[in-house]
Amino acid sequence: MKSKLEEQYFLLEEDKMRLQNSSHLHTIFHSFAMKASILSFFLILFALQCGGNSTTGASNTATTAALLQESGSEGCTVSGINNQIRAGYTLIETTSKGVNFRLVQDTYYSVMQIKGAMIGTTIQFNKEIKPTVYQSSSCPLNLDTDVLTKNGSEYTLTQSLNRTQISFNKASSYLLYFYMKEVPLDFGLTVSSAGTPVQIAGDSLSGLFGTGSTSASGTSSSANTFQFACNNATVGACANYFLSSTGTTAITTCSLGPTSATKQTARCTETDIVATCKQSLVGVGTIITLYTSPLTSSTASSLCPSSTGGTFATGSTIPSP
Repeated sequence: MKSKLEEQYFLLEEDKMRLQNSSHLHTIFHSFAMKASILSFFLILFALQCGGNSTTGASNTATTAALLQESGSEGCTVSGINNQIRAGYTLIETTSKGVNFRLVQDTYYSVMQIKGAMIGTTIQFNKEIKPTVYQSSSCPLNLDTDVLTKNGSEYTLTQSLNRTQISFNKASSYLLYFYMKEVPLDFGLTVSSAGTPVQIAGDSLSGLFGTGSTSASGTSSSANTFQFACNNATVGACANYFLSSTGTTAITTCSLGPTSATKQTARCTETDIVATCKQSLVGVGTIITLYTSPLTSSTASSLCPSSTGGTFATGSTIPSP
């Protein structure tokens, strides 16, 4: 009897060991399977992420390359604020021309470009409009990164019945952005340039304020002589123009301060001066503006921004050209 009981006991122990081993293997297998599933999930996710980045990168590179090659002949791309459209493009010249628009959904978009605008260069429209003006030399127009200019600083905008004029206070190239709901053929918008002729050498600007080499005194390296003055007694500003032979050809008209000035052959009156502004145009000349009443030294300083290469000084001392 004892022997049979012992045999049954050993058999039970063996069955128990088998069950334990089976359970342990099952646990190991289950754990391995779980880990394998998790690893597979992350591998798939990694592959998708890498693939997405690669595609996006290629797309962005292709888009950037396309934008860099844009000339405006087929419109001007406008990007920014998580959006991108193609607007109509118009190069502004002295000859009046119709402004080109492109329809996007229910709105007509336009970008107008003026290259090499000088101080006193004006843009004239046959309608009352308020375009947004960006400092930029070519399309595309990027609303996020291109420099947004301000009325009263880089340019001055004036309006009257069926007329808008933009007069530039800073020499540069600009893109004008405008959109409307009205059908362009019905609106009939035209544009042209006037005033100081634009200055362009190839694709770069020449004779701009604050560029190129100047002498230690800040004057142009060219020989400049007094040519004329531009006086605006109402504003309280009068400018003496000391120009080189190149400048004499390039600058022939007055556009000073918020309104047009009167051209005169005599120098500005040197009395009751509250402040001065000296601006050097390399290869073109130097403009020295004298500020008088009703301007004060503080109000006059805004008319001589450093961004145009101006050196502002309070007091009655007149700088040399």
